[in-house]
Amino acid sequence: MISFLALHAPLARAALAYFTCCAGPPALSELAYVKRDAALIFEIAESSLVMNFTIEFFRSRPSDEAHATLDRISIGADNLNAATVKAKSLFDTLDMPQKPDGLRILDQVKRELFVWKPDNHEV
Repeated sequence: MISFLALHAPLARAALAYFTCCAGPPALSELAYVKRDAALIFEIAESSLVMNFTIEFFRSRPSDEAHATLDRISIGADNLNAATVKAKSLFDTLDMPQKPDGLRILDQVKRELFVWKPDNHEV
């Protein structure tokens, strides 16, 4: 995972320059606020690394490969590999009116990133 400082190195350098050159180091009474603010910024940076994906479970017609969507769910995952693992685990466990033939994973703008149809060996 990308560290906070790697994401915000220019900001960290600017803050360091400000404290050492212009304002001096923070007073002891200000350290609690600096620590709290740094923790909040780090939490926001960590949560922003989670991506949103949509998983669509579908049935397909073998003659023309037409798809009918059975269910669509949104998940948050660190990356496409993590979303793929979640999607495959939901494939057999999610309660749907029909058993799906496959699934596809879409990003936030509905671009297709991954399609999976289990063959007889994977079930």
